[in-house]
Amino acid sequence: MAHAPAPPLRHLIACLAVLALSACVEPAPPAPPPALATVPPEGPPPRSAESEKAAAYFARLASNMRSQGLLRTDSGAADAPWGPTDLIEDFVRIALYDEYVVQGGNLVARATPSQLHRWQGPVRIGVEFGATVPNATRAAYLTDVPIYAERLARAADHPVRFVNANPNFTVLVLNEDERRAIGPRLRQIVPQIKEGEI
Repeated sequence: MAHAPAPPLRHLIACLAVLALSACVEPAPPAPPPALATVPPEGPPPRSAESEKAAAYFARLASNMRSQGLLRTDSGAADAPWGPTDLIEDFVRIALYDEYVVQGGNLVARATPSQLHRWQGPVRIGVEFGATVPNATRAAYLTDVPIYAERLARAADHPVRFVNANPNFTVLVLNEDERRAIGPRLRQIVPQIKEGEI
């Protein structure tokens, strides 16, 4: 199984959380995204100590995983430590279970059975970046996401494409501070989102 080069892990994990939440509800036409200007040549605005700490943690995690042969970008077909049964079990765990439940108004990590929903229309994937995301990272995502969308379309035999406007599936690439402040934008993208899910 061939893999496209992975964007930085810290951004990928934040994106996956947002993707999981956005896929849980029927997509509604979102409000147009705010203008996403490129980062000035002098670089993005500085990140807080908390965001730097999170970035360092995920960099260490990625390094540790790579040292174990994980996070590979090659196909790994010859020495893959998994087989069809593993892939089926992973699919069931990902597609048929929610990772989090809302408890007391907060998201709590607990796997619970979920209902699988089929996406009825074409999937239009868009990407939005926080102000601190460097241009090189933006360029990597804007290269990798369209390739991934094409792979998904082939694998699912369903229309999936990258778009610059009017997405119905939004990938948010954020640092920790931006993630904590993304509530208003999430409400625009997913009007039905519950307060505890933000």
